[in-house]
Amino acid sequence: MKLNKNTKKFISAIAERAIKTFAQTAVATFGADIAGANLDAFKIAAYAALLSVLTSLASAKFGANGPSLAGETVNNDEVAGH
Repeated sequence: MKLNKNTKKFISAIAERAIKTFAQTAVATFGADIAGANLDAFKIAAYAALLSVLTSLASAKFGANGPSLAGETVNNDEVAGH
C-alpha cells in the first residue's frame, strides 16, 4: 500500500496527538498514584492514547481534510490550523 503525502501527514498528526495524550495521562496518573490512588499509569495512558487515535480517525469523516473537528487540515505543504 503506497501512502501519498496527505496520508503520511494525516498519520503523523494522529501520532502526535496520541503521544501527547499518552504523556499527559501518564503524568496525571503518576500524580494520582503518588497521592495513594494505586492506579496502573501505563495502562491508563495507553488506553487514553488509543482513544485519541480512534477519535482522530472518527473526526476525519466529519471535519475538514484532517484529524480534527476544529478545522485543522492536512494539505500538501503542511498541517495547518484553521
